[in-house]
Amino acid sequence: MKKNIFLSFAFFAFTTICLINVANAQDIIASGNCGPNLGPNLKWTLTTDSVLTIYGTGEMSNFYCYGGVCYPDPPWKNYKNFIKTVIICDGATSVGTGAFLNCLALTSLTIGNDVTIIKDEAFKGCIKLYSSVLGNSLTNIGVSTFESCKSLYSIIIPESVIFVGNRAFYECISLFSITLPGSITTIEPWTFASCYSLTSLILENGITTIGSMTFDHCLALTSITLPESVTTIGNVSFQCCPALRSVTIPKNVVSIGNGAFNQCESLDTIYFNAINCLPNTWGFYYCPNLTTLVIGSSVETIPDRAFIYNTALSSIISRTIPPPTLGTDALKGAVSDIPIYIPCSTLESYSTAPGWDRFTNFIETSFQDIPVPQLCMISVNENNHNEIVWNDEEDVEFFNIYRQNTQDDNYDLVATVPSSNPSMWVDTESNASKHSYSYKVSSVFDCTETILSDAHKTIHLSINAGENNSWNLVWTTYEGIDYTTYNIYRATGEIMSEFELIKTVPANITSFCDLSAPIGYVYYMIEIMLEAPCVPERNLNSIKSNIASDKSEVGIDEYLHPNFTIIPNPATNQITISSSTPFHSVEIINFLGQTVVSQTTNGKNDVIPSGAQRNEESQTINISHLHAGIYFVRVGFENGGSVKKLVKQ
Repeated sequence: MKKNIFLSFAFFAFTTICLINVANAQDIIASGNCGPNLGPNLKWTLTTDSVLTIYGTGEMSNFYCYGGVCYPDPPWKNYKNFIKTVIICDGATSVGTGAFLNCLALTSLTIGNDVTIIKDEAFKGCIKLYSSVLGNSLTNIGVSTFESCKSLYSIIIPESVIFVGNRAFYECISLFSITLPGSITTIEPWTFASCYSLTSLILENGITTIGSMTFDHCLALTSITLPESVTTIGNVSFQCCPALRSVTIPKNVVSIGNGAFNQCESLDTIYFNAINCLPNTWGFYYCPNLTTLVIGSSVETIPDRAFIYNTALSSIISRTIPPPTLGTDALKGAVSDIPIYIPCSTLESYSTAPGWDRFTNFIETSFQDIPVPQLCMISVNENNHNEIVWNDEEDVEFFNIYRQNTQDDNYDLVATVPSSNPSMWVDTESNASKHSYSYKVSSVFDCTETILSDAHKTIHLSINAGENNSWNLVWTTYEGIDYTTYNIYRATGEIMSEFELIKTVPANITSFCDLSAPIGYVYYMIEIMLEAPCVPERNLNSIKSNIASDKSEVGIDEYLHPNFTIIPNPATNQITISSSTPFHSVEIINFLGQTVVSQTTNGKNDVIPSGAQRNEESQTINISHLHAGIYFVRVGFENGGSVKKLVKQ
């Protein structure tokens, strides 16, 4: 009874965990007092549930091992195959060499917060150990500490650790992820070699050296980004990592060891940022699937034979100005016409630099991340031309406008618009009444053009006469944005009146029959309203179709009564209206029916004697202020009016 009280008091002084596991004296099957065999101020107990607890203060003794036998033996030697859990309480400051070597039944481990060092081979060969909690004061993990712990699934290395010995996790074949804190400056040789299941590897900034064979035969490792602090990569450090797909070599690396990435059969991309890497041999030898090499902007030298015999290399991206110095056979095996992307205005320096001069396919480009612009809308303006509006982008020199040609998904460049201009362009070559058009846009900076934007395709409306003065409307869908409804507008008259909304239909309907159309000329247009205007200050908030009419293809026929001429037509600055019949007015009307020029004349309906020659009336009108496009000229005669089409250039 006294013993039970003593143990409870002792463990309460250290940790609650220790108290829970040894509070009942009748559960203890073995124990040891203070003594040199364990440590002068440490004690241990083993309970019936296979939990070994070490408590007290100070260092644990070392148990040196030779030929698999430890001298002196740890005090729990006779229970090595019975121990399943080890708890080292707060107060203990170390775990001795070989302390739990080949404890074949050990499955879980908890190390207290006062332990600063786990010495060599402390848990080597614990083949069933799968769970381990390390204290937050730990600074050193010794040589082969967890070697051949083949069930160890994961382990968190505290940020207090500054040293991990070589082979510390060698052949931990179940270890799937590891994070090494930046407090560890050197990763010793063989530390994680043959960790076949290791897929996630995080190396924090502060690590400077990766030793030889460190990650050799990490068969599941797919990618790794080395921190900027790394300066040295040892010999065959990542040899035979067949799943490794990409690797980034930081700019501060000055040495890559022999065969550092040998036999990385899946490696397809290398980001090489090293400033002045010392020569090595076969650094990336036999990476048969390496297709892309990216050379960072700070690189000065590429080592001898660094990328030798990588015959699958299909592109090189070099961001450096001037070209980096190539070591002997640095790019041997790369074919001469491989595309090599280089900074703008560096073609001459690359094509004449030693080693680079054997390549023939240099492509100048800007490596700035240029945003891809997107179209906002394409609408038909008053001159029956398509008006293209896109979202403006910063850090762009100009925009390229592309229009689809007769082949599917084949676009031709039709305009280049400086970024200083408004982000819109009118396609004066388009005739929206004939068919729909599809457009894309790209942005250009320095010497690089972005990919083309998503396409927008205009609405095309056509009409045909129905019975009893009705009109059937059919239109194509607008492509490029989401919308829910179409607005249908109608105008009437010899000279087109203002449009009025006659119907709103859901977006899944693309036809309409106007049963109430008035007698005479009619004009129709389809509209989509945007949720927000493309250009708020211009109120560009709707997409319009072409205007379809029972008149000509341009919407208004040339109504003759009586005759007159327009000279010249097409015209640029001025026109002259002439007629053998006196006229009293001239109007020029745009495509939306708006009068843009209005003039009166002194014409009369004079009586001409029989057989006499009638003099021709004329009127000159200035049109230089009008925008290029299609207009309609209406001449007023005493007995009516006449309309003709005018093309303003």
